[in-house]
Amino acid sequence: MKIRHPPNFPELGNWWTEGFTDYYARVLSLSAGSLSLENFVEWVNILLREYYQSAARNEPNQYIGNYFFEYHGFTRLAYIRGFTFALFLNDLIKEYTHDQFSLDHVMKDLFTTTQRTKEPFSSELFNTHVSRYIPRGIEDELQRYIVNGKTIDLSSLAHRLPITFVELHPVELGFSLKTLLDDGIVKDLNVNSNAYKAGLREGQHVVKRGPWPMFPEKSTWLLLDNGTKIEFIPQGQGTMSVPQLTPSSEQDRNILLKWFS
Repeated sequence: MKIRHPPNFPELGNWWTEGFTDYYARVLSLSAGSLSLENFVEWVNILLREYYQSAARNEPNQYIGNYFFEYHGFTRLAYIRGFTFALFLNDLIKEYTHDQFSLDHVMKDLFTTTQRTKEPFSSELFNTHVSRYIPRGIEDELQRYIVNGKTIDLSSLAHRLPITFVELHPVELGFSLKTLLDDGIVKDLNVNSNAYKAGLREGQHVVKRGPWPMFPEKSTWLLLDNGTKIEFIPQGQGTMSVPQLTPSSEQDRNILLKWFS
């Protein structure tokens, strides 16, 4: 049994169908004892790195939906954005209710309602159920983080869980991703980027793209219409703060197990 979604549910909803499903698959496995805390922490940290370092992190949801099946980076972003939003929302509900309720209660309510009414999932229905625990609702958060693609802020969670912010290089292509996908043209090329240093130039036409770079250490390539292949490491010049679970004691372990159980 599951929470239904409409037959024509668009790719715009994959933050829910993929991201929340991924979140609960691991959380429930941890609670059931079929996934060790060490493996859970490793999994969470990889996804957090992937989200915060992503070159597409701030692309709006509509654009992600348009290219969901065409570009792997956008397919992955639906998973990791939804997963990170689940972490954020669980913390927000706990904070508002002084740890009396969590995202689990919203999911249980939502499941019970949809089984009784046969109403499919929607952002409006989800917000209605969250409003039972956060009276103001989360329309602003859904708009900011899911629809508009602003970076999800987990700084509040760092005060409640053993989290360390690590400075890491982001994935940085060095040119407009939107123009590349829409028109196949290199635009707004940063002359300090690795792509420029590898030989890419403004206005060149790209006929084929290499694998989407999930992390800045992995190389990718572009094939130009003149047959030239430009290979580069998509690593940004600066760094960004990436939250990572860092349990270092038995107390930390117990905090995490209690939080996610």
